[in-house]
Amino acid sequence: MVPSHTWHWRALIGLTLLTLAGGFLLPRIAVAPDLQEKRVLAARPETPTGPGGLNAYRKDMDAYVADHFPARPYLIGWLNAARLPFGVSGSERVIIGRQGWLFYDNDTHLGAVRNDPPFDAAGARQALYFLAGRTEYLAQRGIRYLVVSPPQKEALYPQMAPSWFKASPGRASMILPSAARAAGAGEILYLHDSMKGPAATSLKLFSRHDTHWSGLGAYYGYVGMMNRLKAMGIGDGPRPQQDFQAKPMTPWGPRDLSLMLGTSSFVKHDYQEYSDRPTEGHLRTTYLGQDASWTGPQIVDTGLAGKPVLMMGRDSFSNALMPFVYSHFSKLILTHNQDGTWREDLINRYHPDVVIMEVIEGGITPSLADGPQPSAAARARIDAVVKARFPS
Repeated sequence: MVPSHTWHWRALIGLTLLTLAGGFLLPRIAVAPDLQEKRVLAARPETPTGPGGLNAYRKDMDAYVADHFPARPYLIGWLNAARLPFGVSGSERVIIGRQGWLFYDNDTHLGAVRNDPPFDAAGARQALYFLAGRTEYLAQRGIRYLVVSPPQKEALYPQMAPSWFKASPGRASMILPSAARAAGAGEILYLHDSMKGPAATSLKLFSRHDTHWSGLGAYYGYVGMMNRLKAMGIGDGPRPQQDFQAKPMTPWGPRDLSLMLGTSSFVKHDYQEYSDRPTEGHLRTTYLGQDASWTGPQIVDTGLAGKPVLMMGRDSFSNALMPFVYSHFSKLILTHNQDGTWREDLINRYHPDVVIMEVIEGGITPSLADGPQPSAAARARIDAVVKARFPS
């Protein structure tokens, strides 16, 4: 007979051993939910050489065991799937909005669209100075310059964001385009205006489970961009949507936010991507370095002689955008913004007809932080506009 004062300890030990055994057996009998936390898991710590390192070793080993426990993806995915309907997130990088919509948190709690920290005169002046400096430098060489900025998900669908969220009309993406026009500093195209009409009748311009716009959202962004380029004397305007082919939907499509939560395997991903098969079949890509991924500097020849040459610095929103763009240019010089948003070396080497900086709205100001200095006349116009927009 087990003494009454010890049975519960034995039961606890048995349950613990059973749980651990189940954790190691689970991967052999069930498929793990897809999980990509976008963080580096704890590494196995080095064995301490003396008693002084035991405390740190214990903490590091705890972290290592927790991160590499075989049942961990199952526990995270199942728990977060259970919490999702209640608006509770299991990741510090994911905010859960209304109707299961997910939003990316870069530690500012959607601050770029809430205007937190507030956009001020100093930030506006710096961005407009460098915009003017780049525009003037390129104009002297017969090259057009355009900043193209897709809206962030919460800016286009604020009704799907959490109840505490409120988009601010004073954020940089709302102030800078009109200020740039008023000061004659250059062209900033915030694509919110091109997309808000379609977004009012469709929730499919963004995927609810991904940070990025869908192929449909990218199409409307493309329409806005090509119309602006046409007005600047570049290209022939956008093509109709029926010119492009919808790609089959796959389980591994755009879903970065649900992957961070581990809920990707438990939700339906509704998105649409497009291609331009006739054009893409003739593309020839030459990489300018060792990086042969989409982020690597590259030259894309389309084989379409007589069309303009585009140089574009871009972020991940460009992936859905590029299929719509290829047919308008004979050559594209593509770089990633992580390698610099002002590539004077490539401009002078390839002399494109137009340079575009494509950057999500929260990145406009930090991306306009270097380049040639503007003329004294441009500085004076910018100072006057900034003073009028930000009265002290």
